Amino acid sequence: MTWIRTTPLNQDEFKLLNVNRTDKKGGGLLIVYRKELDIQPITNNYQQEHCEYAVWRVTLNNETLLIHAFYRPPNGNIPGFVDDFTAIVTNAMEQPGVRNIYMGDFNLPQSSNMNNDLDISIFNDTLNILGLKQHINFATHILRNT
Repeated sequence: MTWIRTTPLNQDEFKLLNVNRTDKKGGGLLIVYRKELDIQPITNNYQQEHCEYAVWRVTLNNETLLIHAFYRPPNGNIPGFVDDFTAIVTNAMEQPGVRNIYMGDFNLPQSSNMNNDLDISIFNDTLNILGLKQHINFATHILRNT
């Protein structure tokens, strides 16, 4: 998700926690947060078969929130990603007393390709079954990915 080498952010106000790839050049996962927050990495980098994945723990007012970040490569297998995503989310939901946020670069194309449309429909159905909501409902990339 990130190729950042230096930060353009005001480091008096913000911090960065990144998880670099260990098996490839460049990229990785990154979280940017306000300096006063207590955020700790839980994972170094889970390399699933169809995505990269990392987790950070946020502690606010004695409550724990886990932020799960995903990256699915643009040419990656969508059904395989849905399987990986479902397994990760299902496991996280089994932890009592913990709130979870799932975010990332899913690279899910909005196209007229019938196979992609079916794959996107399966991903959206999976979100509904898991009780999750996709908040980004428009293309965020010039190639119409979300």
